[in-house]
Amino acid sequence: DLIAGATQDQTKSSATIQDALEVFRDVTEETTRRAEAIRAMVTTLSEHSQRLAREIGRFKTH
Repeated sequence: DLIAGATQDQTKSSATIQDALEVFRDVTEETTRRAEAIRAMVTTLSEHSQRLAREIGRFKTH
């Protein structure tokens, strides 16, 4: 009975660890997606900023 109880406890602990690992993976994937979206937005904003700077430069030279 002692061995059976210990085995059940270990199985429960293993399931808990597995559940936590799945949550961690899900959160990591979501964080990665958000980081990629932010990176794309920063790139887009940077391109717009550079275009605006060029346009402003044209007005300053005339």
